[in-house]
Amino acid sequence: MAGKGLSIADAIIILMGTNNAATRYLRRTTETNLLSKFLPVVRQATAQTGVTSARNSPADKAAE
Repeated sequence: MAGKGLSIADAIIILMGTNNAATRYLRRTTETNLLSKFLPVVRQATAQTGVTSARNSPADKAAE
């Protein structure tokens, strides 16, 4: 997890940085891993419910 790799320098930046410093740290250290784990699940779920095909309908393409 992100906390295990937290260095002293990272902690100082989070504590002394901007209001979103902790969010930026978490995003930098976890985003790629979370995306690779969640994206296939989301794609499968949206395909099963028909959301993907509804979004890619001819009417949607005409509206773009």
